[in-house]
Amino acid sequence: MNESISHDKLYMRLSEVLEKLDLVCVTDAFLYSLSTRDLQYRAHLACYIFAKSIPPHKIITEVYPSGNIACSYCGHCSTCPQDTVQIGSELVRWGGVRFQDVFTATYYLDMFSKMDRVYPAKADFDIFNNMVDVIVSSEDDFRPRDLEKIFAGIFRSNKGEREMIINQLGVMGILQTETNKGFETVYTPPGLREIPSVGKIDWHYPVCWWRGQNGIDRKAYQAIFGRYVALRRSDL
Repeated sequence: MNESISHDKLYMRLSEVLEKLDLVCVTDAFLYSLSTRDLQYRAHLACYIFAKSIPPHKIITEVYPSGNIACSYCGHCSTCPQDTVQIGSELVRWGGVRFQDVFTATYYLDMFSKMDRVYPAKADFDIFNNMVDVIVSSEDDFRPRDLEKIFAGIFRSNKGEREMIINQLGVMGILQTETNKGFETVYTPPGLREIPSVGKIDWHYPVCWWRGQNGIDRKAYQAIFGRYVALRRSDL
């Protein structure tokens, strides 16, 4: 199903959805998805953090060569048809893809607000702790692909799922750099989300810039996961 929506109506919908949710329920769902491989619960934490980071704003009109109208500040194209079937397919296949798209984030979060509440188990905490251990012990020149390969031995997943969970950790600000921040730290408009100038890249902003020497951002980690006594402390 293709759907288009105006800038104002989209943000009205997003505001209504965010009022129904909090950081606790979406973080529980993210962790829960690790051992269960229930991918329909995975994307909402990254989408929630991204959506909450967007400051209130009026549309800053940008007209594409196609004639479609978008907001240059948030990237939402009010005249572009959104394929909700494809967006839903991405969620169940890889745990989501478009974590920095306002329409997709709103669509996923609205879906999540109607789903059953879930909670992480010991197996989920163990998996996430193992992921954290890999990140903090990474060699300085490690890249996201190195993490993806090691994560294959930590939790049941395919390559696409692992790529997307690493991209999500970037959106959260867990994997970021001094100059390229995730959305727990600061909102970055689309035009400023630079990616390396290479022929092909599998990684989204900002994790595309992450290297092992950057480790885990302690402030973002504490803000998102600090309430879980079963997880590693933020003083990593």
